[in-house]
Amino acid sequence: YVRSAQLLLDNGADPKIRDNDGWSAYGLAAISGFHDTVDLLIKHGIDPNNANDAGQTVLMYAAKNGDIKTIETLLDHGADPNIVDKYKCSPLVYAAREGNADAVTLFIKRGVKIDYEDQFNWTALTWATKKNHLAVAKILIGNGANIDRKDSDGTPILHYAIANKSKEMTQLFIDAKVNLKAKDRYGLTALVYALKAKNSEIVDLIKNAGGSY
Repeated sequence: YVRSAQLLLDNGADPKIRDNDGWSAYGLAAISGFHDTVDLLIKHGIDPNNANDAGQTVLMYAAKNGDIKTIETLLDHGADPNIVDKYKCSPLVYAAREGNADAVTLFIKRGVKIDYEDQFNWTALTWATKKNHLAVAKILIGNGANIDRKDSDGTPILHYAIANKSKEMTQLFIDAKVNLKAKDRYGLTALVYALKAKNSEIVDLIKNAGGSY
């Protein structure tokens, strides 16, 4: 594909022309994982932060797909790892909610803002917890993600682990010294929330960790 792209460019093709969804050839090449073509187009002046009509950059799609090579190529050419789409979702959020642990690790190594909030005040850790991606949650917490943050609804992240009936995720937060006294907008602590969910195993975990009503 890179030779075809080079031929077209040599004959005057405009790499900045977009399709009906707002994608340029650069965007389509990146989404498809054509790393050499991405590299070529960037060298021909394409903005690495080129986005579609929804404000979604190709870095976000690479993060969503867990395409490490494309992520590295884009970052090496100056793509912004903290850029957000119209829903305020960053590339890290895209990686976290799909459970792409290697991509999450890469973004953290590149200095991404780990606690950036989307339009619902959900962070990458919120998404990992809601989607029950334990490996991703471990990475985020191990790198300092805020475990006590509440979303725009007033819900502590731990409550999502309890809602998923995930003993492992709940234990992860307990081991990280989450605030078990934190309440949601209805005044429910983690223990009360677990009791209402009728999950005796998680109730026991929280009680043994010092959780209260």
